[in-house]
Amino acid sequence: MIDSALEYYNFINPNIELIRHSQKMTYKITDKEKSFALMIHESIHKSPEGHNSDIEKVEREIEFISNISSKGNLTIPNVIHNKYGNAITLLNKKTPVTVLEWFDGNVLDKIEITEKIAYEVGLMAGRFHNDCMDMTMKIDYLDDVSISKMCNKTADLLKQGHFNERQAKIIIDTLKFIGNYFSNNKHKFTIVHGDLSHGNMLFYDGKVVPIDLTSVCYCIPEIDLAMILGCINNEHLNQQVLNAYQSVCQFKLDYKGIDACSCLCILLFIVGSNKTFHHKIDDWCENMFMPLINNNTNSWLRLWKDIF
Repeated sequence: MIDSALEYYNFINPNIELIRHSQKMTYKITDKEKSFALMIHESIHKSPEGHNSDIEKVEREIEFISNISSKGNLTIPNVIHNKYGNAITLLNKKTPVTVLEWFDGNVLDKIEITEKIAYEVGLMAGRFHNDCMDMTMKIDYLDDVSISKMCNKTADLLKQGHFNERQAKIIIDTLKFIGNYFSNNKHKFTIVHGDLSHGNMLFYDGKVVPIDLTSVCYCIPEIDLAMILGCINNEHLNQQVLNAYQSVCQFKLDYKGIDACSCLCILLFIVGSNKTFHHKIDDWCENMFMPLINNNTNSWLRLWKDIF
């Protein structure tokens, strides 16, 4: 499939290296001393509503990259068009391919996070949210409606034996708490990255670059910070992130929002998965969900410690 994809681009003598294979295959293409990231995305399938969900997700990512690159405040890889002038190539009318500039940096899950890197993470997140404030796109919302659907899914998972009655009640109560928080803070909704984990941030040329923008959605900005803080999981470094974020971002942070979103990150994982987590559910309930429901503030400092 990679050979078919390369035929659409003006590469002369490309060297091909598979970098990772998850929901999409990412290759490093080196040609004439320049490098590019070529992504072969999942094949198109019809969503329950009848839409071509995967191609729409790729189209949204390309649109977002174009929009945020035009602001000039973030280091973002540029989109490389194919020989026909298209940003997206379709193989066999069903498999999307995109190509971006290659930044020869280090993904944060592969290196030690220093104070400088943590501070740069906060600067990146703050500038990212600033640039998104006046941006409008037709993308999904992660809001109280989404949370309500997760409550229904939790009830189904209870019937399937994923949780016991007490665990399911705590999870649903936590989701309702988060849903109420989102409902009361809709004025804060903006476009967010949606998956700012270690693996989706690159340290390049002294700056942190957000990558894999397929999960952009509307939510409160604290959802990105919750993911960042949970992955770094160090009180001092987390404070560096927050200090940097607040030094540049126009949003006023709410620590209760970070708490709520920290729990939501885990709930999205366990409710959205077909796996069972019997060995961890009690820990999550006691150390994450119950403190949130009981208004134990600033639990973000410890929420993800030893959580996985």
